[in-house]
Amino acid sequence: MPKLFCVVVGHEGSPFSVNIAADETVDDLKKKIKVEKRQSITCDADELELYHTLKGNTEVDEDVLRELKQQGSNDLTVKYVNDIAWMNPIKLLKRYLDANPPVEEQIHVLVVIPREMPPTGKRSIEELGEIVEASVNKAFKDRD
Repeated sequence: MPKLFCVVVGHEGSPFSVNIAADETVDDLKKKIKVEKRQSITCDADELELYHTLKGNTEVDEDVLRELKQQGSNDLTVKYVNDIAWMNPIKLLKRYLDANPPVEEQIHVLVVIPREMPPTGKRSIEELGEIVEASVNKAFKDRD
């Protein structure tokens, strides 16, 4: 059972490991990551985007980790990601691990969390207030 080291892009925290069998799917890995990081990952596991390995098996030093932590969720830089690195949820992990076996002392998976949304997927009260205020202001401006 391989041990994969992961880092959440754009979030504070150290790399963490997940033990998972190669015959499990990427979706299974997402679920294990969600359990491991339940305090910092508030979205559903299926919303996570996973990217396999760092470009050229980049050595992970403090500068690389700092830069990954500073990246925004939607600003994942191709500087560190392999060209075809997106991990398809329906694929078995062995598809990725056989082609590029995990190397010791490396980050194996980059985890990207989608931007925050209200839990229901509906607009927040603040957003609705801003929309109403903008509409009222526009109506008064158009009237004058």
